[in-house]
Amino acid sequence: MGINGTGGEKYITGVARSLIGKLKIRPSEIRADYGEKGYEVGPFILWARRSKEVRGQLERMTASTLGRIAAKGFDTNAFKQRKTSIHSLTPRSFTDEIGSGRQILQELAAKAIIAEMYDILLRRHYEELAPAQQEHLLQFHPFAIG
Repeated sequence: MGINGTGGEKYITGVARSLIGKLKIRPSEIRADYGEKGYEVGPFILWARRSKEVRGQLERMTASTLGRIAAKGFDTNAFKQRKTSIHSLTPRSFTDEIGSGRQILQELAAKAIIAEMYDILLRRHYEELAPAQQEHLLQFHPFAIG
């Protein structure tokens, strides 16, 4: 199965699931706890905690594969399955900090994979919550559950 066409989303989902297992990422890693003030759930939290490891795992991929994964990250048709935008991971531009074209492809591919990882982990997090907590989460993330 390649990453072009309709198989592309399945490929990205497969890579995301594989990395979740390999890196032992738990659903709790998508949330930041603030004690009595509650907690926040967001893709940027996962990016801050795990982007370096994910980028490291992608180093073995060819530039061609990285480019196709990155392109799927920007594919508007992909949002039929993936709910999280790669733009929600980090607000800053990274092109000034990265020199080579391969590094840019690796960064964009990492964003596409982590966006998919976030969707998977958010669903798992939702399933772990009590019904009242599920209702609360749905108020803020209705698009990512289901």
